Amino acid sequence: MKQRMMIVKAAVAAVALGSVATLTPGCLVAGSSKTYESGRYIGRDTIKRVKPGETDKNWVRAVLGEPSSMTYAGEQHGAEIWRYESRKVHKSGGSVFLLFHGSDRTETTRTVYIQFDGDVVEDVWSD
Repeated sequence: MKQRMMIVKAAVAAVALGSVATLTPGCLVAGSSKTYESGRYIGRDTIKRVKPGETDKNWVRAVLGEPSSMTYAGEQHGAEIWRYESRKVHKSGGSVFLLFHGSDRTETTRTVYIQFDGDVVEDVWSD
């Protein structure tokens, strides 16, 4: 009798667990994905429009906006470097209830440098 009662209890528990799993599948598998961006991304086509010896500070400021930072190479040289930094972070993750959890994080950074001699662009590069 005791053994039969244990079998009935196990069967009821299995049916209950199966019902919960069938009725609430969204609760068993979860996932998320988020992207965060900061700074000012400057594409390759835009960089190509900046012409050393021709483009001036006013054009650069009007098209690209204010730089992330500026560095001066000294008053006697008149050289100035504007830096435009951008950063993109993508986070994603997923899990299967009580069995598996995984996550991924991808970070992309880019910096564009524009060097001026006086008011005119002398050089442009990126990393």
